[in-house]
Amino acid sequence: MASSFTVQAISQELGVNIANQIDVDDVAKDAEAFISTILDLANRIRKHRSGKILKVNDLNNALISKTGQPLYGYKSNQVGDFKSVGVLHDVELLAKVDRQISLSEITSSPLKKYPVDTCFDFHWLAINGIQPQIEENAGETKPSATLPQSIGQIPEQTKLSDQPVQMISSKLMVSKELQQFYLKSLETIKKQSNVANSTTNPDFAKLIESFSRDAAIQPLLQFFLRTIWDTISLQSRSTNQLQISLSLTKALFSNPNLDCEPFLQNFTSIAMTLMIHQSLGEDLSDGVIQLRSSAADFLGIIIQKFSNKYPNLQQRVAEHLSSIIFDPRVQSISQFGAALGLQSIDPSVVRMFLIPHLQIILNKLKMEINHPDPMQRTPAMYLHGAILRLCGLCYHHDTSRHIDEQELSRIYTKAAAYFGNDFISFASHA
Repeated sequence: MASSFTVQAISQELGVNIANQIDVDDVAKDAEAFISTILDLANRIRKHRSGKILKVNDLNNALISKTGQPLYGYKSNQVGDFKSVGVLHDVELLAKVDRQISLSEITSSPLKKYPVDTCFDFHWLAINGIQPQIEENAGETKPSATLPQSIGQIPEQTKLSDQPVQMISSKLMVSKELQQFYLKSLETIKKQSNVANSTTNPDFAKLIESFSRDAAIQPLLQFFLRTIWDTISLQSRSTNQLQISLSLTKALFSNPNLDCEPFLQNFTSIAMTLMIHQSLGEDLSDGVIQLRSSAADFLGIIIQKFSNKYPNLQQRVAEHLSSIIFDPRVQSISQFGAALGLQSIDPSVVRMFLIPHLQIILNKLKMEINHPDPMQRTPAMYLHGAILRLCGLCYHHDTSRHIDEQELSRIYTKAAAYFGNDFISFASHA
């Protein structure tokens, strides 16, 4: 790679005379070893920057790492093309070949992405576990720019162990006391679920009071909501368990010391699931009707609290409940629960989803309300009353806005034709 002839030629150019041939051979060997080291290090740098071509910058970084001088004048890897443009004083003038472009082409062409060169900076991060206070290290104090008084004086070092380190944990930390409270609460809920009648266990009453008042249970909020959701999603037919779940949810939501906003979707899902619970079937007992009505009231409380912060909350809930009412596969008693939920929403929002498609649910009511089987007729009667109330609320809302009578007649023609005098009487007293 580096021959003796090349070394001798370079030494003569630099004005250095090496008379002994043995010295020339030694210099050639050392130069070859140095060049091989630089090329090897440059290739390692190229691999680190995920490059496929060895560039001059890689060689410069390798030279700098070996305290050498970089190569100047080789910033670009492209070799320019020159041509002769004339002769001046017996000297040939060369110019780089470059085509002429118009200003319009420059202004209309898009800007190219600025090339960012990958480079390396070499410095010591730590020496034997001690971090030098140099500018590259992110220490609390910057190194002084003044030299030490004596040459042999060592600058003050900072150990890594002396640096303040703050550990941030992403885990939800629950104290042992809260864990015991959580387990004890589950036992109390289980005991209340085993009570046959509607008698309230004193421990359960204290638990409800704690849920609605204590702020220390904030870390347990998501765990209690998960337990409640597991209870109501098991398709349980136990009205008592569902009533307990609703009471616990309402107590947690009413606690002014808890941040319930991150769990808004959980609270809304629990309320809507209890309203349209499918596993209860066609159970028309007073407890089931009261459960659906209480869940609808709870949904109204949620919407009233967060509708100002989330303007589309009412619209999303109304759209979902309306889709349940217009779904022919859903049981009538579940559609009755959805209608109860719509009654807790602003009539202007309900009118937008319910009234234009009212004929769909009216056709179903016509068939089921006259059915000879009371198991189908009774749920349809509940749904009939809920739809009548919704139409009356929407009509009363539109009359308060002083809408033209012809427009009102056009909108509520189907409702008035189906419900008859009941609609007129209810709308006037809504």
